[in-house]
Amino acid sequence: MRVLVVGARGFLGRAACAALALRGHQVRAMARGPLPQGFPTVDESVTCDPGSVGEWIPLMDGCDAVAYLAARVHASDFDDAGSVELYREANVRVPVTAARAAASLGVQSFIYASSVKVHGESAGVEAPIRSDSPMRPIGAYSISKAEAERALSAGLSGGPTALGILVLPLVYGPRVRANFLRLIQLTVTGSRIPLPFASIRNARSLSYVENAVDVLARIAEARANGRFIVDDGKPVSTPDLMTAIAESLRIRTHLVRCPPEWLRTVARAAGRGAVAERLLGSLVVDSSETRRLLGWEPSWSMEAGLLETVRWYQSERTSD
Repeated sequence: MRVLVVGARGFLGRAACAALALRGHQVRAMARGPLPQGFPTVDESVTCDPGSVGEWIPLMDGCDAVAYLAARVHASDFDDAGSVELYREANVRVPVTAARAAASLGVQSFIYASSVKVHGESAGVEAPIRSDSPMRPIGAYSISKAEAERALSAGLSGGPTALGILVLPLVYGPRVRANFLRLIQLTVTGSRIPLPFASIRNARSLSYVENAVDVLARIAEARANGRFIVDDGKPVSTPDLMTAIAESLRIRTHLVRCPPEWLRTVARAAGRGAVAERLLGSLVVDSSETRRLLGWEPSWSMEAGLLETVRWYQSERTSD
């Protein structure tokens, strides 16, 4: 197959390029900047902003699939009306324009990376997020992702181009940034000073990046329609995750007991309520439908994925 990866320089995009090439596919890349040294081999590439659709649409010609992985990511969980419009431009209008072009060029499969947060900010083990769960987005990022899913579904429905929506929880792996990188750094801090997280009894689903791009490749190869939720197979609590990260780092993180409601109260008073909820709250998904439809099982366990992530983190610290 020929596959165009939009947002190829990103965390998910780079892994997708590598995974697709390893499966024998020809990869074309659209990236914001020049592809760095050591980047997976691609057949063709163009450097531009994703919003400059006219500059990279020619790369779609002759492609069997397009993986749209570029996005304006969430800077905060609650945004004003002006911010919502910025997110809509990047996360809705541009991919919808790209999908229309893909359909007109005879591309067989269009894959869009979405987020479990289109379903809200919380879901427990007893009622996990499924592919048919109602959408309850909160904040500009999640709202834009939900709107994109609806617009893409409406635009490609009944046409020759299949729409596969990759619904992602928190994704981690080598080169990860943002929340997961901060969690690793917090775990390292816990080796020096006690952290008040031992009493947290939450559950959160994660996906190692290689599991996520494996599903992406399977969607493209099967020309699969629908929504495909990905995870590592089992949710994990914040203290258990930090302990697992510490074990991979070969350090001991010191967690002490503190009532979670106290932590929530202090965090809200400091204007950090949303950050605290990511540590304290539950967000669990059910990927059984993905497994059934694609015949898929995660090839990487959380423990193996964490070890690879930590190896990268340590190599980055050494090189700095």
